[in-house]
Amino acid sequence: MGGLLPSTQSAAPLWRNYDFILLWSGQTISVFGSTISDLAFPLLVLALTGSPAQTGLVLALEAVPFLVFSLPVGAWVDRWNRKKVMILCNIGNALTLASIPFAMAIGHLTIVQLYLTSLTTGTLKPSLSSIIWQRSPAFPRLFTSNS
Repeated sequence: MGGLLPSTQSAAPLWRNYDFILLWSGQTISVFGSTISDLAFPLLVLALTGSPAQTGLVLALEAVPFLVFSLPVGAWVDRWNRKKVMILCNIGNALTLASIPFAMAIGHLTIVQLYLTSLTTGTLKPSLSSIIWQRSPAFPRLFTSNS
């Protein structure tokens, strides 16, 4: 394979790479939060509306942006600074999901807000998922380890 890919023989372990540790720990926290919200969000909609159809609609609204926007947004995001996009997408997801307990605390949580939250989180996921591994210092090593 020659000189196309960097050699993994002389590379330091990834656990000593500060950027990788930041990426790994940040994504661990993000995935943990996303997993909890993926479980709690449909249950909240079901508890709020009592309708399995509304719950299904909210879940479908989260999937629609991924199906519609993933290819064009992925190509568009590749032109930007990947680190800033990752941070902005995670902040956007956190703020969007944080609006739910805030609205619930003040007594103004509506199904429309849940629809918008679902659409927003569904929109931010494709742009985030298209760059996670490309940002990682482990990305060049994946090719040599899999060949």
